[in-house]
Amino acid sequence: MRDLRFKVSGQTIEKETGCDFTGIASGTDNWLNLVFSFDASWAGMAKVVCMRDSNGVETNRVVNGKVAIPSSVTNGKFFSIQIYGKRNGQLVSTNKLFVDQT
Repeated sequence: MRDLRFKVSGQTIEKETGCDFTGIASGTDNWLNLVFSFDASWAGMAKVVCMRDSNGVETNRVVNGKVAIPSSVTNGKFFSIQIYGKRNGQLVSTNKLFVDQT
């Protein structure tokens, strides 16, 4: 398995410095993991990640800061991710971030 690491601070998600995002092949199924490091503003929130490519959309729960990427969103030249969090009636979302594939 391969981990793709991201930092989430407030409403901003970005690729973690030092994580290699090159050579990601399209068509993988549950082999790529999204691994998130959240700042304190996300404490106590239920979190989901919305993953999209040109052919599909998947929304999965983030458990212990991690989510496996299903094949339904890895068939194109890129996929995007966006995180949503909810706590006590409060809803927050991040920017959309794109990851290129070969």
